Amino acid sequence: MVPRRVRFAAANTGHGAYGEPHKLDRYLDPEHERALASLRAANVAYRARQDADRQRRQALGCANAHRLGSFGDRRPCECVYCRPQDHLSARELAASAPHLFPPPSCLCATPTPDGGRCLHHRDVELVVLDGDPPALRQLADRSGGDRR
Repeated sequence: MVPRRVRFAAANTGHGAYGEPHKLDRYLDPEHERALASLRAANVAYRARQDADRQRRQALGCANAHRLGSFGDRRPCECVYCRPQDHLSARELAASAPHLFPPPSCLCATPTPDGGRCLHHRDVELVVLDGDPPALRQLADRSGGDRR
């Protein structure tokens, strides 16, 4: 018994046969194609997240706005995106004992007398992305419309 060749219209390699030049005779693995599509989607999602992170950091003037994720050297920066736990702790301490602790600083880490936003960042919104630390989400939940 001779194996019968099955020709696929969307095959990825091979040569067309006489009479059916638009069909290729190399097997197309559907799992491989799904994996490639999944990889393409993951790359697009990663780039979109990187762009969103860059934009939110640029809005605050973060020193690490143009750093690629965890690659490269991170510059020292005190903004809320670089040090969310410090901002959350400062806000909690100031709320628990306002007479002992200074008011929390702006999102960019500039000290403010009333614990609100500095003049440059009054209209900047705290943006939380998937994969951000829980402290950043807590800050976003607590600050809501806090733009003093």
